[in-house]
Amino acid sequence: MKLILHEQADERLDTLRKIFNIDKYKIIRENGGLYLRKLRTSIAVLESKTEQLLNIQQKAQEITSALTNAKEQLEKTQRGLALVQKERIAREQKIKTLENQLQQFQQLKNRDIALRISLQEKREQQKHLFQKKEQMERELNILAGIPNNSIDEIRQQLSVLEQEKNTLVNRKSFLQDKIQFLNARIREAEEQIQRLTPMIDAAQAKEILITELNVKLQSRQHRKEKQTQLQQLWEKNAEVIAKNEALLNQENEIYQKVTTLNNCPTCLQEVTTEHKRTITQNIAQKAERINTLLAEAYEQKKHITEQQSKVTQELDELSAVEKELAHASLDILKREEYKKQCLVHANNLALWKQEYQLLSDEWNSSPGEQKIIVLNTKIGEIQQLLQPIIKRNLIQQQQKELLILEENNKNILNTLEQELEAHTKILIQLPDPTPTIIIAKQNYTQIVEKEKQSAVLHAQHQSIVQQYTTQEQEIKLHLSELLEQKQLLTRTREYEQWLENHFLKLTYTIEKHIMIQIHRHFNGLFQEWFGMLMNDDTITARIDDTFTPIIEQNGYDLPFENLSGGEKTSVALAYRLALNKAINDIIHHIQTKDIIILDEPTDGFSSEQLDRVRDVLEKLNLKQTIIVSHETKIESFVNTVIRIQKQETGSCIV
Repeated sequence: MKLILHEQADERLDTLRKIFNIDKYKIIRENGGLYLRKLRTSIAVLESKTEQLLNIQQKAQEITSALTNAKEQLEKTQRGLALVQKERIAREQKIKTLENQLQQFQQLKNRDIALRISLQEKREQQKHLFQKKEQMERELNILAGIPNNSIDEIRQQLSVLEQEKNTLVNRKSFLQDKIQFLNARIREAEEQIQRLTPMIDAAQAKEILITELNVKLQSRQHRKEKQTQLQQLWEKNAEVIAKNEALLNQENEIYQKVTTLNNCPTCLQEVTTEHKRTITQNIAQKAERINTLLAEAYEQKKHITEQQSKVTQELDELSAVEKELAHASLDILKREEYKKQCLVHANNLALWKQEYQLLSDEWNSSPGEQKIIVLNTKIGEIQQLLQPIIKRNLIQQQQKELLILEENNKNILNTLEQELEAHTKILIQLPDPTPTIIIAKQNYTQIVEKEKQSAVLHAQHQSIVQQYTTQEQEIKLHLSELLEQKQLLTRTREYEQWLENHFLKLTYTIEKHIMIQIHRHFNGLFQEWFGMLMNDDTITARIDDTFTPIIEQNGYDLPFENLSGGEKTSVALAYRLALNKAINDIIHHIQTKDIIILDEPTDGFSSEQLDRVRDVLEKLNLKQTIIVSHETKIESFVNTVIRIQKQETGSCIV
């Protein structure tokens, strides 16, 4: 509290603002000042941005006027272009009509040419048919001397001979394929027998090997038991090593503690050097015995590990022997299967050799190639006899078809001649539209060129309108942005004026009113407590506007630094009690209103002043008051006394 009294006035006011929770007004003013600077910066930026507003508005009017003129020119060129396009479409229609007439004329002309070509072809075809008819009559005269035998009888004889020939050829082919098949099967059976015989002989030798391997495997169970015993010994040895190492570490820790120990932790007496030497010697002897046991245990562990490796190697070798025994037993089982397969192949070989002999005898006793040659000769003679008869019948059939074709050709020829005559009459009556089309196309080319020129002019005016429209949109957008910034500038200036002229001044006024109320209440409490503590009519005290205590004696103000120790303590205690009471009265949400803690509140007090402190505490009437003091007299007017004694390493309650 004396520290607060020694502070500067501004620091003391800031401290009290925080205590009474009214420092928010100062924070609001500071934040308001920061915001005010930002507003002024924004106003300067907006003013610089809106300087060109009048120029932009004038430019927008100029662009709008230019756009109106450009649109009038565009409408004028568009009307001219529409007239030219209308004339071009009319001439296009005329050209299409003339081209359709030309197409009809060309179709009639092409049809006339096609009719003449078809007529010529039909006449040539008629002539060719007449020549072919005469040739057929000559061939029939040549074939007239051939006897009229029945074609069906000749074909029946030919079919019987070909059937007999096919039967012989098929049987011969069957015998040849069967003999080849049996040869392959015989060779395959002989190869299988040759392959299985060595395997059967090798399997017999495996029986001797199985007997030898069974003898080796008899010692496997003994080695497994030995492996289990060695594992148990290794685990026990590991426990012994772990225990001894733990004991050794414990002895080393005790050794370190003893060497650095000055006082006994039990009796707090000083430990002598002789006593330390005796203890360390005992520890060294124990450590030596433990090291000896560890060395023996490590040696035994090494011996056990070597035996384990040896037994493991022997068991691995026996596992390999067991696998070899399994393979040998499997080979013995396979030998019986090999014997069965060999017997099957031998039986099949005997059957296939017997069937091969029978087929070979049949092949040797067959008629052979001579009979097939004879049959081929007879078939050839019958085919030569049948060929002229077939040719004569074919010519007679073709002669009938030729007569029908000749009659049809005459009818088509008459029809073509009539159609050609009618087309010739129509073609003579129609004029050729080609010269008219040439003149129409020349006129069309001229109007197209004129349309292109009008279209270019229209496109130029359209581009100008588009440019002015884009410029108008851009400048309107820019103008809209500037107007918005102008409005924002107006609002920002209004905010700045309100904040500077009204809001910040209002915070000062509110804070001042609150501080006046606190000061009035605080000053009354301070004067009351100071009067009780001093009990001297010549000395009075009050609180000025900066909450600084002013001591007045005999009409003169005394600086706080010039007061005696007791007087300073009285001022500080009265200030502390007044502050505590003001806080409890003004701040309603405090949960510790019925308790106060006073640290050395009677420093420099006389016995009479200590009695006055009793009166002050009784008037406070708090549920709990905690006083930290070295004054023994205070013990007489408190309920509970807690004494604290200072020691070398700290303080403790006694």
